[in-house]
Parts: sequence; C-alpha cells; structure tokens
Amino acid sequence: MNWFCCEINCKSVVRSTPSVVRSTGAVVRSAASVVRSTASVVRSAASVVRSAASVVRSAASVVRSAASVVRSAASVVRSAGSVVRTAASVVRSAASVVRSAGSVVRSAASVVRSAGSS
Repeated sequence: MNWFCCEINCKSVVRSTPSVVRSTGAVVRSAASVVRSTASVVRSAASVVRSAASVVRSAASVVRSAASVVRSAASVVRSAGSVVRTAASVVRSAASVVRSAGSVVRSAASVVRSAGSS
C-alpha cells in the first residue's frame, strides 16, 4: 500500500514539476521587469534633478542680466546728469562772455564820448 501511495505521489510531483518551472520562470521574469522599471524610475528622477538644476542656473543668469541692466541704466542716468551739468556750465560761460562783451561795448562808447567831448 505504501508503495502505491509513493508511486501516486511521485507521479503527481512529476506532473506538477513543469507547472512549477513555468511559475518560477514567470516570477523570475516579473522580478527582472521590476528591476528594469526601477532602473527607469531612477533614470527619470536623475533627469528631473538635472532639469531642475538647469532651471536654477537659468534663473541665476536672468537675475545677473537684470542686475547688469540696472547698473547700465544707473550709468546712463549719471552720464545724462553730467551732460546736463556741462551744458549749464556752457550756458553760464556764454552769459559771462555776453556780459563781458556788453562791458567792452560800454567802455568803447564811453571812450568815444570822451573823445568827442574833448
């Protein structure tokens, strides 16, 4: 009787072995798929990190450019102020020249009058 049970059990094991092998293969393939998916996720995360770093660098560049524009505008304002001051100085000098010319003309007229009266 024991031999009969052993034979039945052995036959059952032999019949189920291919199914176990197929199941094991499926598990191995699933594990490999999980590994590949995990690697893909890691690569995607690294790409996101690189993109974020690039965005930060671009933002820093924009800030530096804006600061440069502000400095250039301040320089233009200072230059314009200098031009205005120079123009005002020229106007004052011209007015002084005009006053001096008027004084010369009056002195000449006085000399002419003095010469005429003598």
